[in-house]
Amino acid sequence: MTAARAPEASGVVAFAPSDVVWAGYDPAGAERSHWSWGGAPVPFVPVDQDDWGTDALPHFLPVYERSRRMFADRVAAAVIAVERIADVVVVAGGDDQVWSSAQHAENIRRRRAEHGADTVVVAGAAAGHRTILPGESVVWGGSTMRRGGTEAADRELGARAWTAITALLATP
Repeated sequence: MTAARAPEASGVVAFAPSDVVWAGYDPAGAERSHWSWGGAPVPFVPVDQDDWGTDALPHFLPVYERSRRMFADRVAAAVIAVERIADVVVVAGGDDQVWSSAQHAENIRRRRAEHGADTVVVAGAAAGHRTILPGESVVWGGSTMRRGGTEAADRELGARAWTAITALLATP
């Protein structure tokens, strides 16, 4: 989101990307934009709070998919202007159980293509929300939730992503 508004940003690598700005929450629990620009909130897609992670090991994929449908009238204003970014690499797992990062990656690729920009999409059908780059340990912190994928699939995606990342970093 920042790179789409800051022309000095020459490129972005986005893991488990989103093509829209989602709601965030302030310390009191009030729904707000997850992003601001120049001190003002950026338009966002609200999150449907019904059945929000009530499973013992929640997965939020259905929540985000339902929210996008329920608040379809808010999506256009919340779309991130990815076409403004010079170079983009998106890394997405097809078994992401947090949100549909593979669909978001495709939306980003399609939007950029409509504006004549190429996008490097690195996807793994069996990978989940977390990509493991070469040399990284598995991260166990954060909220307890289903993230999808397997360690092997997440590592394989990370190895392929690393190739695309190093190519982007080598771009003059």
